Amino acid sequence: MEHSYKSLYLLSRLPVRTSIKSALLFHIFTGKRTASNLYHAKNLQLLPILGIEERLTRQQFSAWIEEWKIAEWVLFEGEMTFQISEEGQKEIKKYFSERPYPVQFHLARYGKAVNLFWKRIQLLTQVLSQKAYGDMHYDPIVRDREVQYWVKNWLASHPEKGHKELFGRELGQVLRQIPEFYAQWIAEGLTGFNQIGATSFQRAKKYHLEKEEEVFLFLDALHSFYTACLDDSSLSYLQFIALQTDQDTNAGVTASTYETVQLLEQGMLPSTISRKRRLKEGTIWEHGIEWSILHPSSSWTRLIPDSVYKKLVKNQESSFPKTYQELLQKMPDLSFAWYRLVEIERNTL
Repeated sequence: MEHSYKSLYLLSRLPVRTSIKSALLFHIFTGKRTASNLYHAKNLQLLPILGIEERLTRQQFSAWIEEWKIAEWVLFEGEMTFQISEEGQKEIKKYFSERPYPVQFHLARYGKAVNLFWKRIQLLTQVLSQKAYGDMHYDPIVRDREVQYWVKNWLASHPEKGHKELFGRELGQVLRQIPEFYAQWIAEGLTGFNQIGATSFQRAKKYHLEKEEEVFLFLDALHSFYTACLDDSSLSYLQFIALQTDQDTNAGVTASTYETVQLLEQGMLPSTISRKRRLKEGTIWEHGIEWSILHPSSSWTRLIPDSVYKKLVKNQESSFPKTYQELLQKMPDLSFAWYRLVEIERNTL
């Protein structure tokens, strides 16, 4: 049986020597963003591929599992739980020894931001290039009206001379920071005066790649490009655009969670936010958990009563981690949200 790049790549992301339930893996592949799924994805180091196959059907997913099972790449523990086998590990090592392997993308945190950032950069690059040559008769490479509106506003707020040159210099600066192979792809993907950006099909053909391989590698290139822009404080334009795009996509969380977080950062208590937003208080705490998972530097354990927090830490220090059920025997009134937030905090230390 001939196996696809996608199937082997997804297999390669399975944790070694750790079992995973097929239902959980399906939710991770399709990007179901509950606090529980995010927590398990974090512990299994699968946050980077959360939502990698948003349109995946149960039938397609079952076909992959069956393929892995027939090839003896996974070992089952019952009908619904499995882990990668030694044979599977050997096959992955052999397969990717001859191919580049994506390591840059992080879909749970930056997936939506990267998609929007690339559209904005594509159209902005095209407009600036055409303006530089005095040619305004062209078809926009991005037809998304919201992106076009954003570019129009950006241009209106940067009327000064020289911004085209500075934008170009910054673009070149970032491309020199990322892997050369990826930099070439980003440059070839941009449209400008007398240049049409390369398509996915053209890249695959030019570099002799499988279609799925090209898709995954180009996604990796985009994440490399985006995070380089996000992290470089010497960039006047590109870092601002990257930061703004992250904010416009709710910093990697759902819109509802982002709204809750803004109120938490203003000092509001979960009970107050619950009444204000007309949501269950448990939902507000779940929003805090979601944020803490994707933003580990931001801990909401300060919202836990100090006496409870100290007791939680003390009880867990001797043989951490203890299960929630075990801790309930010592702390009958313990909230699961408090337990989870402390657990996330300690796993981040």
